[in-house]
Amino acid sequence: MYDTLITLLDKHNESIIIISKKYNIKNIKVLERHPQNAQFKESINEMFTNNLDTNIEFIKISDLSEDLKDLLKGKVLINLTGGKRIDSLELFKLSLELNIDRVYLDILEKKEYFLGNGEKNILKDIDLNIEDILNSGGNDLIYDSSNLSYKEDIKRYTKLIFNNIELWHKYKQRVSDTNIFEHLYKDPKYVIIHKEKLEKEELKLLNKILLSLKEEGKIKLRDEEDTIKVEFLNDYLKGFIFKSGTWLEVFTENIIKEIEDIDDVKSGLIFLWNKYDDVVRNELDVVAVKDSNMICISCKDSEKYDENALNELSIYSERLGGNKTKKILVSTKKPSKQTIEKRAKEMGIHLVILNKDREKFKNELKSIIDK
Repeated sequence: MYDTLITLLDKHNESIIIISKKYNIKNIKVLERHPQNAQFKESINEMFTNNLDTNIEFIKISDLSEDLKDLLKGKVLINLTGGKRIDSLELFKLSLELNIDRVYLDILEKKEYFLGNGEKNILKDIDLNIEDILNSGGNDLIYDSSNLSYKEDIKRYTKLIFNNIELWHKYKQRVSDTNIFEHLYKDPKYVIIHKEKLEKEELKLLNKILLSLKEEGKIKLRDEEDTIKVEFLNDYLKGFIFKSGTWLEVFTENIIKEIEDIDDVKSGLIFLWNKYDDVVRNELDVVAVKDSNMICISCKDSEKYDENALNELSIYSERLGGNKTKKILVSTKKPSKQTIEKRAKEMGIHLVILNKDREKFKNELKSIIDK
């Protein structure tokens, strides 16, 4: 239908992907008023070339009416969704004068408007995944731990923690005490447990857990007078137990998967602002996509979260998915500072406190995502 798409470069370029996929457009001309970061453009270029088999060209513009004359050949579609408002208006005016089709996407509402013609379509079957959205903004996903949420043993352990949340919180800090649980960094599959530092009740509970894991074939034990040497027999269980909040990430991810029309969900994301800057690695606990719109979730297994946690979630969310991204902070406890709930509301962050009612938790998340 169309040979060429003309569009404006933006911080978030999801609309270009959606239009290119829908109309199978193989030539994209991206207009930029001011020179953009070369790494940002190269990252976007690679994403389109690899995923859509598309030729993409970045064109510096000074005067749209003059600079576009040579581009308006063949069947052309103009995308008015991104870029600065003044440039979009100028493109709209030019497209009317030259009788060129022009389109605007409301991604949040899944609607496509052919401006000037009065046409409106419902966007269907062009949903983006997490990696599409990250790449469209020049960001790079380098790791996620979502494979944990598919493991039956991890799902079972997560359920056990959830069903015994008071017991977990009673002893959680002891698990992170390196004077009790000594990690052998030269051989990370081992942990040395110092029995003399444990109370009688704690040691009884620990022995029960260790025996169960041994019977399941997850660990080997060497019990000595003052210590227990634990050898983990897979590459994920130790991290699940000792990395703070991992169980809550897995639990939340599995709940999100159950919500109708969720297109993609991942947990434990590590990403770069751009693929060439591998110095600063950023993390988000759970990220989901519904109808090509991103949902960013931070998980806190305590009451100790403050303005810094809110700011981090806000910055990451808007950088990755724009200002329409849903921002959610999931916690097992209310914040210790009373002002945090008010501040979260002011920042557009939904604060969800996990309780013993799994369905209530799911419905609360669903209500936020569906808004």
